[in-house]
Amino acid sequence: MRFVIIFKLFFERLASVKTFTIPLAQRKRKRKFRLTKRNTNGMTAKHIAENEGRGIDAIRKRWNASFPGISFSADAELSPEMITALSKEKAASAEKPERGEKIVKPLLTPAGGKDRPPVKLKAAPPPWILYGLMAAPAIASIQNMHSVTGDLTGLYSGIMLTAIFSLAPFAFIVVGLRGWFVKSLTLLMIAYECFCNVMRIYGGLTRFGIDGYPTRFLGLVTDFCDSGTYATARFLSVFMALIAAGVFYAAYLQLNKK
Repeated sequence: MRFVIIFKLFFERLASVKTFTIPLAQRKRKRKFRLTKRNTNGMTAKHIAENEGRGIDAIRKRWNASFPGISFSADAELSPEMITALSKEKAASAEKPERGEKIVKPLLTPAGGKDRPPVKLKAAPPPWILYGLMAAPAIASIQNMHSVTGDLTGLYSGIMLTAIFSLAPFAFIVVGLRGWFVKSLTLLMIAYECFCNVMRIYGGLTRFGIDGYPTRFLGLVTDFCDSGTYATARFLSVFMALIAAGVFYAAYLQLNKK
């Protein structure tokens, strides 16, 4: 019976010591933060909330969880220990927003409230299609360029110049030359190719230098449009040459981007 009384008194004394030590630890913590208040860098709880894009209530909850029993002030300077405790990222807060906290989210839905469908990027066209669009006008213009250039410089010079004007844009793309000078030079070669096509198409429609009688197609167009023979031939030749040059240059620009 005596041992029972002794154990009872021992546990009562232990419980009384525990109740007194808890407030004492809190008082020591308060004193410690008062002493370290001088070693601050001007950071406050309001600054932390602004940096993280959160409300001040969220920082107050962190304060209450980290420093129970200490009053919270949004404008008071914080010690380095306080800044570390209030600024740490928590996985739970990232997954579940704190109550009363305003989180700014990017606008991903239209005004109707329905989710936008995912944006599907269109695949780039295969390069061989663009090369084919360049090759078709170039091949069709080889005979016209050779005929006009040969009349200007001679047979062999005409062949070489025709090869240069026809193959140079392809070589520029394969090598990777994309400067403004290269683009301007290519545009000049396309203009010369267009000029050769205009001359040859006009000569073919009017049969200039052959028998002097316009083709049946040109006669039908002039009859349909009620226009002059040579004016119609000039319009058709320029129109057809510009279409061929436009297709060639459009494909060249697209390949030049890649």
